[in-house]
Amino acid sequence: ECWTLVTSFFELPRKEQLKTFSALSLERQYVTYICGMKSTHPPPFHLTTEFAKEGKVVFPFLAKKLRETQEDSYFRYLVWVLSDMQQEQTYDVVADKDLMLYMRKRASEIRDEFWRNHVREILDRMVKPR
Repeated sequence: ECWTLVTSFFELPRKEQLKTFSALSLERQYVTYICGMKSTHPPPFHLTTEFAKEGKVVFPFLAKKLRETQEDSYFRYLVWVLSDMQQEQTYDVVADKDLMLYMRKRASEIRDEFWRNHVREILDRMVKPR
């Protein structure tokens, strides 16, 4: 499925990607986002921002996906979206204390030291913005 997306969706100009992305179902947005993040270079961070714009509409879905994933990279990609939500004030992620505790615990379990520290820094910045 990712190969099809990479050879179709991610071949579109960025403006078309954003338009198409916003018209997809939540599940298709998620699949498209994950596939893009893991399969394209450079990663499509514009989709991170696009997802974050939806704030409270997508938060429950993304929080569930975040708790379900066993993949360190998928977890990281979702933290990036939630961080953007917090930064852009489309949803107060930090107010969800249980999720913040879960993210801190899960971040400490990331196998790669670089990414473990990176995600911890993101979580710290969410709580104490610069």
